[in-house]
Amino acid sequence: MKFLKILQQILSGKFLTSSGMRRYYPLLLFIAALALIWITITYSAMQTRREIGEVESKLKIAEVDLKKQKNIYTKNSRPSQLLERLKDTKDSVEIKMAHGNTYKIIVKKDEGGNYE
Repeated sequence: MKFLKILQQILSGKFLTSSGMRRYYPLLLFIAALALIWITITYSAMQTRREIGEVESKLKIAEVDLKKQKNIYTKNSRPSQLLERLKDTKDSVEIKMAHGNTYKIIVKKDEGGNYE
């Protein structure tokens, strides 16, 4: 019976108006404020984690793109590739190999001072 009486007071809100409960109002407000602050901080932390995850995924994509571009650059900057590309252009008339892996590119000028 006592349990039902306490339950009835809780459900009706009468326990909040009793004199014994009134002195705990500041404490209850403080606890409610702390709970609200905790919820706010937790939400902010979750939002920050999501943003970090998005940035990390973009970083991984950028790293893959960088590796691809680096491989293309390395392939295209090999002396043999440069020689092949220069043979087909009008800028280089004569290409001679110097020593070992280094190459010397000779571009001739015509009588007017223009490159052939």
